[in-house]
Amino acid sequence: ENKPASNLRGFVEGLNFCKYVVGMDVCGGQPDIVSAKVKRLIEKQDSTRKEKVQARVLTVQEVEFLETFLSDERADITDRVACGCMLFCLYSRSRWSDIRKIYNFVSDIAEDDGKISGYLECRTRSHKTARRGEGWNLLPLVAPVWGITSPPWGLAFLKVCKLAQRDIDQLDHEPLLAAPTVDGGGSCRSVTTKEAGKWIRNLLSQMESGANFTTIHTLKGTPLSWCAKWGLDPDSRAILGHHATGKSSVE
Repeated sequence: ENKPASNLRGFVEGLNFCKYVVGMDVCGGQPDIVSAKVKRLIEKQDSTRKEKVQARVLTVQEVEFLETFLSDERADITDRVACGCMLFCLYSRSRWSDIRKIYNFVSDIAEDDGKISGYLECRTRSHKTARRGEGWNLLPLVAPVWGITSPPWGLAFLKVCKLAQRDIDQLDHEPLLAAPTVDGGGSCRSVTTKEAGKWIRNLLSQMESGANFTTIHTLKGTPLSWCAKWGLDPDSRAILGHHATGKSSVE
């Protein structure tokens, strides 16, 4: 009673290990300790498992809010810089840990007949599948400067960084978003995943809809969800999400 749903199944798996791997007699002379009744009890208990709660993806309205907030000159400059870093993670499909240490930041932007196009790019070694001493562990992070609102969020991000005296073009193995100090300056450490989660929930709480169960990993999942809804093939989505080959990662 009052045990997790995996309790019985785990106990039976332990008995099977003792019997077939260790060679112990756990059946007391019976052919099989797991009777049909026991199997039915396990199935019944499995049915009581709570639904897995995963981080949701952002709505289009919430992404629109973040882009608008980034350009809002009335908002706090530190919050605007953080918002820009979050949008960079979103549009580059990056984990928050990917931007702990970046370098080679490039703003590749062109204007032709009043039409702006381009990308913000950087590289990182702080990604999930990095291995020390091997050249292929450099992961490029590429985000289009256009989002879902006008003007382009990428241009607003560059402008805000200049206002905050944060020269991101010169970052060399430094965090894209440095943890702020008490006086509003920047420290040498990166904002942790937990801190970033609180930060984005605080920003989205200014919306009427609030920020229901939002984690910082929501940023990466949002554009990949858009790709799936649009019908992009799984292999392309795996590459865009910086995933290894395999069906489970894309799903």
